[in-house]
Amino acid sequence: MSDFKTSLAFCIRKFLTKVLTPLTGFIQRQELPENAEFPLIWKKIKYVISYWISSRCSGVITFAYPEIPYNPIQTRRQESHREWTSALLGISSNKLKKIATKFLIQEQCCTAPAIPQKTIPPSFTILVCFHHHLDYFKDCLHSIQEAIRCSPSTQVEVLIINDDPSIDLSTLLANYDFSLRQKIVLRSHVENLGICCSLNDAITHAQGEWLVYLDCDDLLEPSAFSVLERTIAEHPAARFISSRAIDIDTDSDILFWRLRSEHPYELIKNNFAGHLKVIKKELHQDLGLFKKTFEGCQDYEFALRTAINEPLLFIPDYLYRYRWHHDTQTVSQNQRQNLIAMRARQSYMLAIYWLTHGTEMIEWHVTGPEAASWEEECSSSSQNLYSKSSDNQSRYSVSLQATTPYDQRRWKLLLVEIATLVIDRYRENDANISLLVKV
Repeated sequence: MSDFKTSLAFCIRKFLTKVLTPLTGFIQRQELPENAEFPLIWKKIKYVISYWISSRCSGVITFAYPEIPYNPIQTRRQESHREWTSALLGISSNKLKKIATKFLIQEQCCTAPAIPQKTIPPSFTILVCFHHHLDYFKDCLHSIQEAIRCSPSTQVEVLIINDDPSIDLSTLLANYDFSLRQKIVLRSHVENLGICCSLNDAITHAQGEWLVYLDCDDLLEPSAFSVLERTIAEHPAARFISSRAIDIDTDSDILFWRLRSEHPYELIKNNFAGHLKVIKKELHQDLGLFKKTFEGCQDYEFALRTAINEPLLFIPDYLYRYRWHHDTQTVSQNQRQNLIAMRARQSYMLAIYWLTHGTEMIEWHVTGPEAASWEEECSSSSQNLYSKSSDNQSRYSVSLQATTPYDQRRWKLLLVEIATLVIDRYRENDANISLLVKV
């Protein structure tokens, strides 16, 4: 049986590299001629092919590398048992997804306020959180060096967070030439703090206007900064940019060109904004840092947090290479990661439902110096509803301590915070329906 699996894996790897890789590359690079006779039909066909391939590529990889402990089929089955918002509200999951998608479409189609063009070029800080993967990290640094070399005029800071106390990175960095070392800022922890604490600490110390998130086992494309500078100039209002990614194996060979939806409103279905993430630092100042409760999928939660407040910019360029190997989070921690992603998805579906249909299931008790500005919104949200909720719903009692004035963004973030608490209590069969939150 082991010989059969080995032979099968070899054949599938050849299929990936010789057939699927050129096919996905070809599909994603096709541009419609201006006078195409059936452009809409071609776009639909391209979308169907892209979605079908992208939804099954991860499964193909698991057969190509049977030692990888990742089962996407099992993952999809698990998701069907984690429709907590549907069970809580007594509304079908499909209807909730339609409500959430419609809301996100409206938010993503909002016209951003005009911002004057800047004459000063953007500055970037590449955030690399290191933990294990020393050999891959060397390749990561080489890719950064090449990207900087290809854009010599771009202002780049490389902020490396050493979250692995067993490794002395200063020795490794000394082997790189001066042109790269002078751009590197190294922050080390005496103990492992985890990805969220490490990145949040780095964000506060980053000097760049834009934050480029790069995993220590992945690669940056040489054209990254030239593409980003052009994109930022063309879309001055954008604050969250996401590129496409190329999947590679342990030897850095291409497995396939990742196909994805180019519509941010489909984030409620899956994380299409994972790589490459380029976020304006001021966006974190407005919406907050990464949440430890969603560690492992903190980038997905932040993408959803952004999506309910302002448009995200998805670009068709491939600026990132994502490496599949035994210890990558996607495969080594897939059970935990899938659970966290589902928690985020369900929390946002519940929050969006409250935003669109009111918070009848919440009994508000507002106190604090800014209570007056919040009481009106809380009261109207509980009474002016599109549709009444099911009578058998739990009614939660929320004690809100209002220390800041009401505004729409804070209201959205508050409902997400409450929805997360409600979902976690519901899935853990916690009968406590009293919540205390501050804003």
